[in-house]
Amino acid sequence: MYPFINRLKFLLPGLSLWGATAATALASEAPALGSIEIITKDTANVVQLTTGSLDWVKWGADANPTSLVRMSAAPHVIPNFVKLGSGELERYSDSEIAWSWTGGSPVAAEVEDRTGIRSTSKGTGFSLILPADRTVRTFKLYVGGKDSTGELTASLSDDSAPPFTFQKAYDENGHTNTTYVITYQAASASQTLTVNWLMADGNGECALQAASLSIEPIIEKSTYTTLKRGDETSAEVEPVPPRNAAARSLFDGKTLSGWEGNPKIWRAEGGVIVGGSLTEMIERNEFLASTEEFRNFILHFKIKMVGKEGGVNGGMQIRSVRVPDSHEMSGYQCDYGDPTWWGSIYDESRRNKLMAQSNMVALEPVLRRNDWNDYVIRADGRRITNWINGVQAVNFMEQDESIEQSGRLGIQVHGGGKLTVEVKDITILELPD
Repeated sequence: MYPFINRLKFLLPGLSLWGATAATALASEAPALGSIEIITKDTANVVQLTTGSLDWVKWGADANPTSLVRMSAAPHVIPNFVKLGSGELERYSDSEIAWSWTGGSPVAAEVEDRTGIRSTSKGTGFSLILPADRTVRTFKLYVGGKDSTGELTASLSDDSAPPFTFQKAYDENGHTNTTYVITYQAASASQTLTVNWLMADGNGECALQAASLSIEPIIEKSTYTTLKRGDETSAEVEPVPPRNAAARSLFDGKTLSGWEGNPKIWRAEGGVIVGGSLTEMIERNEFLASTEEFRNFILHFKIKMVGKEGGVNGGMQIRSVRVPDSHEMSGYQCDYGDPTWWGSIYDESRRNKLMAQSNMVALEPVLRRNDWNDYVIRADGRRITNWINGVQAVNFMEQDESIEQSGRLGIQVHGGGKLTVEVKDITILELPD
């Protein structure tokens, strides 16, 4: 999982699901959890800012790039942005969008405002901090870009939902305007949602235009695209591939031949690979790595994890490498553990972020905690799909062509707890390139 110092995930009170339907269901069925759902579409050519809002703001209405027009009625719950990065911000007045509003301050009304503010430097952008609690709120953020990659991130202060990161590439042929609709709630009172929008790459621009906040549901959802965390998760459900007679075993049941790792942590006992201890604290992440490398494959194994205290978490590295002069492995990890890491895909010691959040609504009824679970991973080209006990957890497509798609396997026991991770019946069927 995350390096221990960066990812104390076992302390998180709860994490929401990915996807619109799942996130909404979780919010209503499990009040202890928070949620973040994001839908998006190209912005219309005419936008009216006043309808249905608790608050709204419009940037760029005068020469000062940090000034704004806002809804005049109290309360003012959308703050002005905090600038991210060291680059300069500038105002523009040639937007394709005609903005209109009434009841504003200091400009009371407008019918065709075409301004905004933009960043033209990589790493420079805007941060907004919004109120969050058990109330479900909807935040609309209007942004744009040209010849650049814009990055949107959203995170709750109580960590009750996984943070959300989405990148959008804008071409050089014209300015494109995007509306992000973020529906969210925290797990407790007096929390915040932080939304960042910045220019992640490119030589063009990323723009901030306007925002609104409401508690009304978004009724036009069917006209939007629902984003998944990382924007690479497919909602398509595929059947679990059965074990194939041509698959070969990666464990002889007696020794750790074909594997290497810390002998104080890893052992073969009774036909099972065992890592960790229920009596001694695991001080750091430990990995039992395969000596072979694999590219395209279907991996079957049974896994059981039992923990007594601290961080109880594990997983299976795929297409990974040993980090030089370190106990860590770097690469994809197919996750395993509470509260909602079962089947998720995390990029361990590389990008250090969650790439695909598992569908816990589907998985929860079939999970066998503290007992054996059947785990299947298919890595074929740039797509990684996994299943737990016959139920699909994620269907992930890697978008970054620079990310290596071959490497070693690695069983992980997470640092910071007293736990054991056991694996048996591990077979692999290699697929053609």
